[in-house]
Amino acid sequence: MICERCKHEIARIPVVDDANAFVRGLDLDALQSLPVERHAELPRVAAVYFAIHCETVCYVGMTIDLDRRWQHHPQLDRLKLYGGRIAWIEIRREQLRVVEKAAILYFKPKWNAERVPQRGVWRQVAENLNRRSLPHEIRFLTLEEIVFGNTTGPPVIAERQATSHAG
Repeated sequence: MICERCKHEIARIPVVDDANAFVRGLDLDALQSLPVERHAELPRVAAVYFAIHCETVCYVGMTIDLDRRWQHHPQLDRLKLYGGRIAWIEIRREQLRVVEKAAILYFKPKWNAERVPQRGVWRQVAENLNRRSLPHEIRFLTLEEIVFGNTTGPPVIAERQATSHAG
């Protein structure tokens, strides 16, 4: 038997009749969202979620517990490195897969097409970028090149010129 509170909670989540039309009609700016730095504040709800950077959907996923999913999400460090937000829409559990699939087909998020990185890889990238004692001058790829794959060529590496700081 379902309690009255649970019936009310279930009733407020929409039934999706046509997942493709539902996804096409989504206004990402109107969805509930939090900056990635506040991921610990995500609610414990069943949802389809969107990792968004520069108003572009980079990743789409689904979960029965949004809070728990983002505690150890493989894309968490990457999204923190780039900055961005996590947006979501509550979906009935039995419809999660079909709505997620429709969202992936519609938004074509780049990170969904990639192999899932090993946990901590993006944290290591950020730490390496912050080191001041690099042995070479390096032309780092721009954020757009990394996120969206719009590269203009390989990174350029040249020997660092010795400089003196006279004071």
